[in-house]
Amino acid sequence: MQDEIQEFIENRFGVTTNVFLQALRSSPSANGYMMGASTNLFL
Repeated sequence: MQDEIQEFIENRFGVTTNVFLQALRSSPSANGYMMGASTNLFL
């Protein structure tokens, strides 16, 4: 599963998982968007 996530991030966003994680940590809006998207999967 980890490889699938890494491949998705690199192909979709063109960055490494480390850069993607740094962006999520530094941006409250991106963090909120991801939380909202995750919540929608469970509803």
